[in-house]
Amino acid sequence: MGQVTTESRPFLIPSLVVAAMQLAALGDWPYGYYMLLRLVTCGVAVFIALNIEALKGKTWVVAFWIIAAVFNPLIPIHLTRDIWRGIDIVTAVLFITAAFWRISSDNQSASAFSHSLPTKSDSDV
Repeated sequence: MGQVTTESRPFLIPSLVVAAMQLAALGDWPYGYYMLLRLVTCGVAVFIALNIEALKGKTWVVAFWIIAAVFNPLIPIHLTRDIWRGIDIVTAVLFITAAFWRISSDNQSASAFSHSLPTKSDSDV
């Protein structure tokens, strides 16, 4: 097993930062924190969505575009605190999963943890 680098796991640091921020959001923070949370979560979700289609397929792309839309800082969605807590937990889990996606040296396959997830193949094109 090789050394974990940001080259083999490009989403590691941004995903873990967002996951930590999402879990921290379960506490009581000033309104400014939640605005920062929207900005960071939306930005990282867009970054991941734009970079994973070839590796993970459309389901994961759609999931991260939905996250980007929900946390969009320009047109905020106003929900109750209880609903946001559920969304924060689900979002944190998705970002933790994305953090451990590994891209092989040939950039043709990726896996979450030690399991191989479906990747886009030539027959899917």
